[in-house]
Amino acid sequence: MPVDALASRLQQLLAEGWVVSSALSRAMRARLEPLFFTEALTERKAGAGKHVVVRDREAVKSWIEVSYPSGLAGTGEDLPPRAEGVANYRDSKAGRPLVIRPAFMRGFGDTSLSRASGRLPLAELTRAHDLAGVLVDPADPWHLDGVLALVENLELFVHVEDVVQGIDAAIWTAGRLDQRVLDWIASMPSVRVLHVGDYDPVGLDEFLRVRAALPDGRAGLFVPQDFEERLVKYGKVDLLLRSVAVLERVRREGPEEVQEVLAVMDRHGKALEQEGLLIGVPARTMRART
Repeated sequence: MPVDALASRLQQLLAEGWVVSSALSRAMRARLEPLFFTEALTERKAGAGKHVVVRDREAVKSWIEVSYPSGLAGTGEDLPPRAEGVANYRDSKAGRPLVIRPAFMRGFGDTSLSRASGRLPLAELTRAHDLAGVLVDPADPWHLDGVLALVENLELFVHVEDVVQGIDAAIWTAGRLDQRVLDWIASMPSVRVLHVGDYDPVGLDEFLRVRAALPDGRAGLFVPQDFEERLVKYGKVDLLLRSVAVLERVRREGPEEVQEVLAVMDRHGKALEQEGLLIGVPARTMRART
């Protein structure tokens, strides 16, 4: 079986010497441009239509060898998507979409992850090593029960249980959360999410994205009781000015909990990076993990 639609057309060209011109899309023609330029392929009238005809069979075969290293039928091996892309096209990004994704997590209390093949003692691993890693794989997903914090920045992630109470686990999102990880979280009906991000337009916009993926009220925004005090003392004007368009969208679409945060930000004309929540955390706790 041909590895893609162009490979199918090339098989026909080699077997029959021609294909109907309309069988080649604009994208296919762009890839075949070197063969048209050298006239290894040419276009001719055929009745009321046109045909693309092979004029130099060896040149076409040489181009195929360069473009399809495993041949027009592709590799016969069962390979991961990126390796398959290299085998078929010499390009890792040309293969099937990568569906797995690593996630760095921390667990608290006696929290564990489970799936058909076994259990991962998330809290136990966190106590021993400060964090644990899992592969998010739709074919064999892990399951979690409880409250999951989504933490944007690494420093707060490492100390999140000292700032956010009542969570069972946390994921480091490293900025905006990967869509595959978000889809995995949304697929677990027993998980409630607490978004812990920067208190700026981009951070609030990311919360709206997470909330949209969990439309049944399972996503909440973490706002500390002393948020306004911290914003006044440690907030920055520049964080608002950098993302004016995003801020306007958040104003239009944000639910009540977002509007309350925006009201405080508007009152003082500042936004706050989430690392500001670590100020005042007992030094003994901080030194234990640094």
